[in-house]
Amino acid sequence: MQSTQQSSVTVGIEDLINNVVKLIYDYLLGREPKINLQRFDRLKTGEIQSVASTPRDDNKHIEVLLSLNQSEFVGVLNFKVFQQFIAHLVNLLTNTQTSNQTLPIREEAAGQRFLISIPAALEIQQQLNVLMLGFDLKEENQIHIELLFFEPSQFNGVIKNLNRAIDQ
Repeated sequence: MQSTQQSSVTVGIEDLINNVVKLIYDYLLGREPKINLQRFDRLKTGEIQSVASTPRDDNKHIEVLLSLNQSEFVGVLNFKVFQQFIAHLVNLLTNTQTSNQTLPIREEAAGQRFLISIPAALEIQQQLNVLMLGFDLKEENQIHIELLFFEPSQFNGVIKNLNRAIDQ
């Protein structure tokens, strides 16, 4: 009989983001359309969804939650529009990580809340909106992933610089 030894592993924010990007893709885009639509509808009502659970080395679990804050979204947020924003956000984050660029991370609440400062900006039906990714780690044994729409005028300079970099 072999004995196994458990050890603690500290996950860095970059690894966390990498795993979250995969989780968001799988949970919101990677399933059959009917399931994706149901999940979107529940997020849109403000429901915080449990999307995963991972064991810790002390026999407890870390619950991964997902929520959507659309309070600053301008226009009609339907499933098709939401999918475009999620795909764009996942693409931006993945490209940033695979090109070995440092992710711009804004830390709040003494390391308990993080915002990835990569705005997924899209103009749909002549209306610009911005989606960003945040994490709330305030609760023990919980990672709360936040999809946050921001009022787009806050990002005018950043979006112009991003578009210029993309065009080059």
